[in-house]
Amino acid sequence: MKQTAYFGVQKEMMFGQQPLAYLKKDGVFIFSWSHPIHKCVAAEDNRLVFKKCYFDESWYSVSLDESTLTLSDRKLSTYVNALAKAGFVIEQMIEESDDEMIQSRANSTFAKKAKMLPVTFVVKARKR
Repeated sequence: MKQTAYFGVQKEMMFGQQPLAYLKKDGVFIFSWSHPIHKCVAAEDNRLVFKKCYFDESWYSVSLDESTLTLSDRKLSTYVNALAKAGFVIEQMIEESDDEMIQSRANSTFAKKAKMLPVTFVVKARKR
């Protein structure tokens, strides 16, 4: 039986009982990840162009050294809803690109995208 997974880890391990078990009532859980929109867009001729459907959460493989990773790009709502379903109350969400990182990669395609789209998102959630 295939189980739904996030970031290659079972959903229950990431947002289920594991974080909840370590937190007292009203404990804070901070979650940060790559912003999903960033992976959907490419910089071409000084324009941003969608190269992948934002709603596509299908699995794909990536080679890393001598291994292969199986990944899935999730929608922002998928992460937020998984946190809520696991028993967290979302208190704050930040979508950012780091100015220092942009400066260090000043002329790169990544920096051009990061000036226009958030690179990461951070969620502050509290245990119910």
